[in-house]
Amino acid sequence: MAWNQKVDWPPSVVFPKKEVGFNGGGGSFFFGTSRLLPDSEDADWEALPMLLAGDLPGNRRHEPELNGDEGFTIWMTGLPGSGKSTLAAILAKTLTNDYRRKVELLDGDEIRKGLSRDLGLSKEDREEHARRVAFVAKLLSRNDVVSIVALISPYRRSRAEARETIGPSRFVEIYVKASLEECERRDPKGLYAKARRGEIDNMTGIQHPYEPPEHAEIVVDTEVETPESCVKGILAGLRRLGKLTP
Repeated sequence: MAWNQKVDWPPSVVFPKKEVGFNGGGGSFFFGTSRLLPDSEDADWEALPMLLAGDLPGNRRHEPELNGDEGFTIWMTGLPGSGKSTLAAILAKTLTNDYRRKVELLDGDEIRKGLSRDLGLSKEDREEHARRVAFVAKLLSRNDVVSIVALISPYRRSRAEARETIGPSRFVEIYVKASLEECERRDPKGLYAKARRGEIDNMTGIQHPYEPPEHAEIVVDTEVETPESCVKGILAGLRRLGKLTP
């Protein structure tokens, strides 16, 4: 599989028009409390805990019975184009199908369409975006869900705050490593090219800094490894950390 190949895995959370407000510690915001399946025409709206427990009617095909293991959060960080979303989607399918875990994929770009649609790309807004994602991941994880976060989250302080919010024992940081040159070569959304032409001025890695993790639990180098080998390495790391049973 190539790094720019789309993985057939629906986003965990789709944000329709109807929303419910709640306070997440970082300020009040609005959050859609239902998922829309790809073949559904409408969404059933229930209380927030139903989303967190993954107990929405008609959503069983991605929700196997739990094997009794506790939930935790996998936080993937890396430059734009490093392969976070690709790895997250493959990992979500693997944990669901092979490990019988209940999994939610929290993709940063998708969440910006709903939970963080009021935020821009300033340093302060990026930190608030990470704070909101961490709050949702915390609630999912304490309900025995494996929450996979695919988020640039460029600042070490934001990632440290996410670890504290979710709880160190439930937090696994994965550094999806790739050089800026390789990410620019891939440029799946054409954003690096726009940044170089001066059409945008907020690109992480060019106008905005990216602070790589110093002590990530797992590191995968997507510049030299295939997506499949990276996922194998992640699974091995999760088993080593005691998060998965063999």
